[in-house]
Amino acid sequence: MKVPASQLVSSEELLELDMGQWEGGVRAECYSPENLAIIRRDVWRFAPPGGESQKQVEERMLRYITQVVLPQLTPDRPALIVTHGLAIKCFLRGLLDSSPDMTRRIRLDNTAITEVGFQPDGAEQGWHILRVNDTMHLAAPAAAGGQLPTGSAADPTHEAALRQGTLEPKASGVAVNGDARRPLT
Repeated sequence: MKVPASQLVSSEELLELDMGQWEGGVRAECYSPENLAIIRRDVWRFAPPGGESQKQVEERMLRYITQVVLPQLTPDRPALIVTHGLAIKCFLRGLLDSSPDMTRRIRLDNTAITEVGFQPDGAEQGWHILRVNDTMHLAAPAAAGGQLPTGSAADPTHEAALRQGTLEPKASGVAVNGDARRPLT
């Protein structure tokens, strides 16, 4: 997909959850048993020192996509948003108005595509989740005899580093369609 540079927009509203003073810290120290107990009491409202909560991320993502992106969409002019896994999960939780506990139950692989649509009128008016965690673009090179890109969701080196807490997750995308009746292709 070729997009002219003049059409690219960058926004801090699409950033991952701000980890505040925990940013760059040792995972085992940040997520000590004491801190985990505090987090589990209210995972949705918990914020690391100087950071933000999942609730704040959800509100930020919903506000930006609803107030800035959505008004610019038409059925023939969708948007592609490149952001981070937890930010997408918080956005989806907000669309579903589900329990905050559901955020962690949404699986998103690295570089996965999630597609949502908005129906502006009629009986189906509102947001629609059209696909979640689509990684078919990763299978195509392997099926053709090629190698998966290093750092992809299927790269075992990248996955091992993620599990060890020594590597940050890569971005994923959200396709926002201006007409939920017409999925993006």
